[in-house]
Amino acid sequence: MNLNLKPDTLARAKSRGFRLVNQVTLPPGRYQLRIAASTRSGRTGSVLYDLEIPDFTKEKFVMSGVTLTSRAAAEAPTVKPKDPLADYLPGPPTTMREFSRDDTIALFAEFYENNSGGAAHQLQFKAELRAEGGRVVRNVTEERSSSDLKGGVGGYGFAARLPLDEVEPGLYVLHVEGQPRIGDQPAVSRDIQIRVR
Repeated sequence: MNLNLKPDTLARAKSRGFRLVNQVTLPPGRYQLRIAASTRSGRTGSVLYDLEIPDFTKEKFVMSGVTLTSRAAAEAPTVKPKDPLADYLPGPPTTMREFSRDDTIALFAEFYENNSGGAAHQLQFKAELRAEGGRVVRNVTEERSSSDLKGGVGGYGFAARLPLDEVEPGLYVLHVEGQPRIGDQPAVSRDIQIRVR
């Protein structure tokens, strides 16, 4: 992709970064993502990222990764040939993990249940912003019914917004969790460390 940025867009990119959102469909397995960029003057940069695409059909209950965005994140210039989460997040995804107190974090994750033909039951999803020692300073919970899947297999999307207006500056952990309320199925979760300034 060749970019020719207007002066105001270039200025925003220098202060806020530049984002390219795209989608690649891959079967389960291990991969290495390689991204490179260069300027006309010859400056170059690259990053390598190892990732694993899990087989979501192997476990009874599994979770995707967590995608974040925020109001401030939307200020970065963004190229979106295809944005797969445009229907679920209020702005483009961000890799930023530092947010100001006047911002609001929005997140999206999916949970997959392979319980075809099982008894109807409830599921609980939650997002918690945890301070040092595990103290919860913000949280969002949602109850869903397995009947949403109409007896089949599939995923439940979970979106949440966590305002930071009354959160003290410091390090926090964003904990996102889902649990079926049936039998002894354990919860699945992911934790992301963030900083509030």
